[in-house]
Order: sequence, then C-alpha cells, then structure tokens
Amino acid sequence: NVSPDSLGSIIESCRRTPSNPLLVPNPRFEENPGQSKVMIDILEAHNLGEKALLICGYQGVGKNKIVDYVLHQLNCEREYLQLHRDTTIQSLMLVPSVEDGRIVYHDSPLV
Repeated sequence: NVSPDSLGSIIESCRRTPSNPLLVPNPRFEENPGQSKVMIDILEAHNLGEKALLICGYQGVGKNKIVDYVLHQLNCEREYLQLHRDTTIQSLMLVPSVEDGRIVYHDSPLV
C-alpha cells in the first residue's frame, strides 16, 4: 500500500518524457484527503502495470480533474474519450474525420 508520504517518490519514479507535450494536462487543482486516496489508488494500479483504468462516479465529482492532475504530475499525455450509454464498440475503435469533403475513419487512440 502506498502512503501519502511516499506519493512524491512514486510520482518521481514514474515520470516520463512525453512524445507530445501539448497533450499533457495542466489543471488548476486543490488537493484534499479524499482525492489523495483516489490518486494513490491510480498510482498503485499504474505501478502494477495497468494500462487502462475505468473511473466511475457521478457527474461533477472531479474524476477528470484528478486524472488530469495525476497525468500532469507524471508528465503523461491524455487522450480523452467520452463514454455514455449510447457508446458502441465501433465508436471506441474508429474516429471519423472529414478529409477533402469525405468522411474518413481512422483508428482511435485505444487501438
């Protein structure tokens, strides 16, 4: 288990050089004990090699803020995907864009 005291050392050991620094979030963030616990849980999963996490909660509780803050601390890029009840497997795997007046589908960041 990670203690709040060792949070800084874990962040330092996990920091990386981003391939696209523009995608590293820089949120305004005021930490509280509840959020620290969530950040510790995220870092524990990251240390165990987890590549993806699903963070659930009610709208407006700060899920994105916490993730953005952790990514900022780790110097990691963020690829944002909005999930909702109408999300399909196809919408997760392909991203449409308009090129030369035609709709073209590209692999999503998840692929």
